[in-house]
Amino acid sequence: MGKNGRCLVIGLDGGSPDLIRRWANEGRLPNLARLIEEGAFGPLRSTYPPISAAAWVTFLTGQEPGQHGIFDFRNYDPTRYTCTDEAIVNSTAFAGRTMLDVAGAYGRRVGAVTVPITYPTWPVNGAMVAGYPTPDAKRAFTYPPELGERLGSLTEDSAFFRSRAPEEVARELIRLVQDRAEAARWMLQDDDYDLFIVVFGATDRAQHDFWHHFDPDFPTHDPAEAERFGSVILEVYQEADRAIGQLLETMPEDTTVLVMSDHGAGPRATRQVHFNAWLAQEGLLQMRQGGGSPLRWARPLYRAFKARFPYQEQVYRRLPPALKRLASRVDSDAELGIGDVDWGRTVAYRFPMYPPVEGIVINLRGRQPEGIVEPGAEYERLRDEIIEHLQGLTDPETGTPIVEVALRREELYRGDHLERVPDIVVVMAEGYEGGSALSGPFVTPIPLDDLRRLSGAHRMDGVLIARGPGVRQGERVEGARIVDLAPTILYTLGVPVPRQMDGRVLADLFEPGHVAARPVERVDWTGERVGLEESGLSEEEESVIREKLRRLGYIE
Repeated sequence: MGKNGRCLVIGLDGGSPDLIRRWANEGRLPNLARLIEEGAFGPLRSTYPPISAAAWVTFLTGQEPGQHGIFDFRNYDPTRYTCTDEAIVNSTAFAGRTMLDVAGAYGRRVGAVTVPITYPTWPVNGAMVAGYPTPDAKRAFTYPPELGERLGSLTEDSAFFRSRAPEEVARELIRLVQDRAEAARWMLQDDDYDLFIVVFGATDRAQHDFWHHFDPDFPTHDPAEAERFGSVILEVYQEADRAIGQLLETMPEDTTVLVMSDHGAGPRATRQVHFNAWLAQEGLLQMRQGGGSPLRWARPLYRAFKARFPYQEQVYRRLPPALKRLASRVDSDAELGIGDVDWGRTVAYRFPMYPPVEGIVINLRGRQPEGIVEPGAEYERLRDEIIEHLQGLTDPETGTPIVEVALRREELYRGDHLERVPDIVVVMAEGYEGGSALSGPFVTPIPLDDLRRLSGAHRMDGVLIARGPGVRQGERVEGARIVDLAPTILYTLGVPVPRQMDGRVLADLFEPGHVAARPVERVDWTGERVGLEESGLSEEEESVIREKLRRLGYIE
């Protein structure tokens, strides 16, 4: 493949191509503007759903979620009516099979700073600082372990974000960018890396929390509050832009530089579609007779407690096993209402995913505990009927189409983990997300309190900027996907691309002569999982991380 290259990858979690282009054109992001001018720029399609856990693992492995098995921060499980198991995903599912491992096996020195889902860290030919989520935001988890002694707090503390005033949150976001940049610069100056990756998560958090201050058209926009906080998203991007400039100064001129994001960002949907309520109206979901779950009266109180008490998992960890089981049952019932459903008479139900993606599961005999639909012809007929009805579904109040597309799972995913995915995958139309009601109107407004608490949402298209040897200058990138980045990065390093990777080398990024002189090489690569414990997390670590994810709205 020719001589070895060098690659610097800068991740802006949730980085929006629209915001970056706008602010770069206005001169507010000078370093990103220079990279766009000197290289290629365009959208980067995320995973389905566009959630950090799935997208960053896809980035690292070059495999789609159906191959690596991680679709969310919890493992999907259609055999359970809770739709997930209790385990929090972590790096042990894929450690040893990432582009870091491939590059290291070919003698390239690698470094990774705060890439999400890299806890626990694992041995690489270089260094790694674990990214979110970790059990303790006050320390760095690293490989080699002694590296952590020189680094401070580099990951997000979710309880802090959900319990502090907006001005404190804004300051913490800036600090996180600055401290990650400083750690990355120090590592780059201390060692010589062929591949170095650093991810800044503050851009995503800023958009989730401050979008309603930034966007005058958002329903909860308050002009007085916007005077104070309307510039926070821009300020975080500007801090990231400064960090990019500093990192570029540490790298040789012939380095290939990629700036990318795991997904995009935009305003949160303002209306929610309750697919269980719709399925009930269609006669496909039946409620228990006699009033439903005995816990139903406690649900409002429980939900209020969860929304206002940021340290609930610290209490949960101290409960005896019997009370833990009861708490878990109450939680599932409060969030999904599963105690109200008569499973023995229900043929299909909602499978929560992550906006804008939803799922519907068939209650299949032999798969679910009380499945009643026969596998084979009856299953396929039911899927076809539901998909046909979904395709034409409109908002009863506005007449607006609700569904962008509804697909059989095998039309969207492939791989060894296809059975983890709901039978039908629904991509929602702009302005809609999933809701959990079991009865009543199947489309309702999202409460304003919820929109104030979380006003920014993910979009399917993130950003890709590339500059370096052979990269076409001033070109717009089209058709790039996050799964393509690992093969493309390995290509820039002069490393063969494993055939096990689903992604392709983005040859259109480069001048034709560059690719002709350095043709893509595909090989079978037999990298194995490294020797970490199967779970990777203790019960206490699981509890701490679960609390972090709940507080940031990533799990229910």
